[in-house]
Amino acid sequence: MVRRLLPLILIQLAGCASAPPFLPPAEPVEVRIPVDRPVYCAAPPPARPVLPIGALRTGSSPAETLRSYAATVIILKGAVRERDTLIAGCAAPPAPVQGQAATQAHK
Repeated sequence: MVRRLLPLILIQLAGCASAPPFLPPAEPVEVRIPVDRPVYCAAPPPARPVLPIGALRTGSSPAETLRSYAATVIILKGAVRERDTLIAGCAAPPAPVQGQAATQAHK
């Protein structure tokens, strides 16, 4: 009977010997990674300008059409300047220079 059970016992022991080592359960580790964040503004969207070109009719004279186009270009250039001013107000502050950062840290 021992001769029959001995191979089974040896196989079972060999199976336990090759089992992976016991590892404690993994614990979560918090890692802080700096992430660039966009600068948000509370600027209202610029109003859509009323363009003189929208008032043109099919029977408008060429001189009136040209004046409407010229006035539209002027209005749109002003709208672009206004938009650029709003966007410039939302820009990130400039990064401090190396020497300034060190003196500010010591204050």
